[in-house]
Amino acid sequence: MKQRGFTLIEMLIALVIVSIAFAAVIFSVNQNVRTLTYLQRKTAAIWLAEDVVTRAQLGLLRADSGTETLLKNPLHWRVTSKNTQNAAVAELTITVTDDQGQGPLISVTAYKGTGRV
Repeated sequence: MKQRGFTLIEMLIALVIVSIAFAAVIFSVNQNVRTLTYLQRKTAAIWLAEDVVTRAQLGLLRADSGTETLLKNPLHWRVTSKNTQNAAVAELTITVTDDQGQGPLISVTAYKGTGRV
């Protein structure tokens, strides 16, 4: 008598192989989503830092820190200023963080004229 179909052991082995493959696919998709989310936060932080630099250089910045929402991400920025060797130029450091508490998303250094000679 010839055997037709698969044995129980063969079916269990096939099920284990398929389960491992599905787990790998799910893990990969999860990593991609995490990376995409991080890149979205990082991009929003870069945009905000560039905006703060521009406002500071144009003299439109009225505070040294603030919170803004970009791409549905609440971002906190802080500007620190220090003198350089040239009295006519100040160094600005803009730091952007989010609510994740993982440290700054970006820190940008820029320079601004002080109007002093």
